[in-house]
Amino acid sequence: MAALANRVKPVENLPKNPTTRPFLWLIVDETGPAQIIRVVRGLGNGLDAKALEAVQQWRFQPARKDGKPVNVRISVEVGFHLS
Repeated sequence: MAALANRVKPVENLPKNPTTRPFLWLIVDETGPAQIIRVVRGLGNGLDAKALEAVQQWRFQPARKDGKPVNVRISVEVGFHLS
């Protein structure tokens, strides 16, 4: 499971309440970091870049097959708390 609380620098000209969240596709490699991260559904206004920045800091527990860690493709939505 990834550490979900990240602090990223603010972005200018954001919508007050975004109605969707960036949706990302990525590979979690056998040691836990995210690799090959792609934005599948973005928001623009710099939020996609901030979502990528946050996910690059996350560390996951690797998937296992026959007791051995393996790469796995996952999808994630990244939520923002805007103030």
